[in-house]
Amino acid sequence: MTTVLVATRDPVLLDQLTRLVAAAGATFVGAASAGAAARAWPASALVLVGPDVAEELAGLGPPRRPHVYVVAAGPVADSAFRVGLMIGAEQVVELPGGAAWLSGAMADLGVDRDRPRRL
Repeated sequence: MTTVLVATRDPVLLDQLTRLVAAAGATFVGAASAGAAARAWPASALVLVGPDVAEELAGLGPPRRPHVYVVAAGPVADSAFRVGLMIGAEQVVELPGGAAWLSGAMADLGVDRDRPRRL
């Protein structure tokens, strides 16, 4: 099963992301601090970081990896994009508008895109 790390202290964002992760059939790993997020960082298939934890996490300098997104429960400040770059995020996603896209990203994690397929 796919493991999704959710790093946030925001209860509204946590609730939204918990639901999306469950709907995708993935395993949820929560982290309310940058330190906890850094420990779960390498073992998670996908990392979702709230703006409330992102800057603190950037200060720890996590290693670059794919499938990292900054996710906010509503419009984000311009600083979220700067911090997103610092942690190697592929995108900044605003909920609820980006929920369908984020669900698709989680669903795509189980697909082996390098393997040839039959038509």
